[in-house]
Amino acid sequence: MSEATSILISGAAGDIGTVLAKAYAAPGVHLFLGDIAAGPLENLASQCRALAAQTWTTVVDVTNREDMAAWITRSHQIRPLDLIIALAGISRGTFSREETPRKLARFMP
Repeated sequence: MSEATSILISGAAGDIGTVLAKAYAAPGVHLFLGDIAAGPLENLASQCRALAAQTWTTVVDVTNREDMAAWITRSHQIRPLDLIIALAGISRGTFSREETPRKLARFMP
């Protein structure tokens, strides 16, 4: 198995995404980082660039299929993707506040 050098991460600005992006960041690695939080995403990108990874950022909401498809396609055109790490979720529910069936229907085809 070869080592991944072109990696796309959704939910990159979250805790797990940040740790993974920085772990993969190295010379010769291309990172395509996406998240809905622009500020934290740019902060992470700066850290990855400081580790010599070529890094692109996209503010993207995973619930928008067209935007996701465009981001993945554009990233793959820049550098064919070896690995996609899908960390972003679509749930807005929590332990104290469940999602209603009406809210869930928004995400169903």
